[in-house]
Amino acid sequence: MVFPPSLRDELGIFKFSPSAGTEELKSIARKAMQAYDEEGREGILKRHAYAMENHTNERRIHTILQSVEKIATGQLAVVMQAYPDGVGMTVDYGNPDIRIAL
Repeated sequence: MVFPPSLRDELGIFKFSPSAGTEELKSIARKAMQAYDEEGREGILKRHAYAMENHTNERRIHTILQSVEKIATGQLAVVMQAYPDGVGMTVDYGNPDIRIAL
């Protein structure tokens, strides 16, 4: 799943490139552990609540069906995307921070 920057900041999620080297990954892991420690129980409950609201099978199926309906009516576009390691398809939600891979 792709998280917009504002949500990543709110939930303490750290983004990294698939081509990140070992040192960069270690640095990101240290930042993530520090954020986890600083947010404590409140951060845990916030991330858990987000997951329960957005990542259940029921929610995912609902989102998939909504997306299929919007693609069928022309409200969403399926886009071929070129990446350094290949080609894939995404759904274009009109927001560059949100692209869902198919």
